[in-house]
Amino acid sequence: MNFSLRPSVLSLVAIALALPPAADLLAADAPRQIAFPSAEGYGRFAQGGRGGRVIAVTNLNDSGPGSLRAAVEAEGPRTVVFEVSGRIELKSKLVVRAANSQLTIAGQTAPGLGICISNYNFGVLGARDVIIRYIRVRPGNTSGTTLDGMGLASADNAIIDHCSISWTLDEAFSSRGAKNITLQRTLISEALNAAGHKKYPPGTEHGYAASIGGDVGSFHHNLLAHCAGRNWSLAGGLDKTQGHTYAGRLDIRNNLVYNWKSRTTDGGAHEVNFVNNYYKPGPATKYFVALKAQYGGFPGTQRYFVSGNVMPGHFGVDDQEKARTATTERGGKLPTDYSPWVDAPFFESHVRTQTAEQAYADVLANVGCNFPALDPHDQRILAEVRAGTTTYRGSTTGLPGLPDSQADVGGWDNYPEIHRPADWDTDRDGMPDTWEKSHGLDPANPADGPADRNADGYTNLEDYLNSLVGEFPP
Repeated sequence: MNFSLRPSVLSLVAIALALPPAADLLAADAPRQIAFPSAEGYGRFAQGGRGGRVIAVTNLNDSGPGSLRAAVEAEGPRTVVFEVSGRIELKSKLVVRAANSQLTIAGQTAPGLGICISNYNFGVLGARDVIIRYIRVRPGNTSGTTLDGMGLASADNAIIDHCSISWTLDEAFSSRGAKNITLQRTLISEALNAAGHKKYPPGTEHGYAASIGGDVGSFHHNLLAHCAGRNWSLAGGLDKTQGHTYAGRLDIRNNLVYNWKSRTTDGGAHEVNFVNNYYKPGPATKYFVALKAQYGGFPGTQRYFVSGNVMPGHFGVDDQEKARTATTERGGKLPTDYSPWVDAPFFESHVRTQTAEQAYADVLANVGCNFPALDPHDQRILAEVRAGTTTYRGSTTGLPGLPDSQADVGGWDNYPEIHRPADWDTDRDGMPDTWEKSHGLDPANPADGPADRNADGYTNLEDYLNSLVGEFPP
């Protein structure tokens, strides 16, 4: 993600809670529990703010007490819960930096229709142990700045799950230089196409979904819809410690891509598993290969395991040679004396893998910020993918399904501002009183939040957060 160093009713102040005695906490030297029961891939062991304090977002302000920015820019292990729903209109980028590590953003705790972040982007730059779930990021073009959406740039042990990203001016997601990360169950849609990218002449098309790096980076069960290109762009980069050889190990599986224009997955990385993805052409689609491996003439190897991918009308699981191609970055003969293609995966995926057809149905049934509820934007996107249609055209390009401004598709949905009642969580430990009582906890004792009553490896607070979305430890 390109994170360069560059109004409501009276709200409650976010309260940081004191921790209980160390004996009551999860043992620091215990084996790592996964981030949440459905976490998969190489970011699954992200710890987030486990065992730390709770900070409540109580208003929709850009900054100040009770704001999301105040919670994100705090330090130390912490879990962010939401006591308000609505649209947060940022006045500048919101970045989780290295000093802000050990953070859980629990968007599923918001009331109403949940949270939507607009005007600027929100992502991670150099932080470790970050969990972000159930958040929408829809910047739009109102800031006058070229913006990505979300990202995990240079992150380590981090996972983004069930988020929705749209209306970006550069690319919706990026993760260059990351380690041990996962992007899963996230809906990327309608990257703004001819929207005035600062590096290109007016009218240049630049509606891109994602540039992904990582070692290892896991990307599974995501939906990329109505993005002209970079579906995905393999941004493995170069390993400077090994003589600028090709870097990056990526696992890309069980994703659904719909209605691109002329670029699907391209770029390059050292080792890539590209497995059981479903590419569904749409009205704007003009290119019918799923993976184009591009070589820049650097030392080292760039190799790919390609298996089980589907593009209806163009290739199926038994003719993967039609799904892939390899070329130099400018076209022409490869500068290698080895085959780009291998017959076995490079490493375990740590993802419960489905066939491409199964993943198509599963992704459509469970993707994006769908808790507390899908917003009208995502409902429309899912309906268009199912039907193989588009509703809108770009106002500049006229391309079906590829907007050039958020105004082309009606702009932001209405996200009602709803506040939790004052007696929702008496002890301010992130768990509502009713849930605590029903689980044998004390709604007047904040020390039971970071404890682990059932020895499942999750704190009581995490048990509550996971239960909201129907997740329980096996």
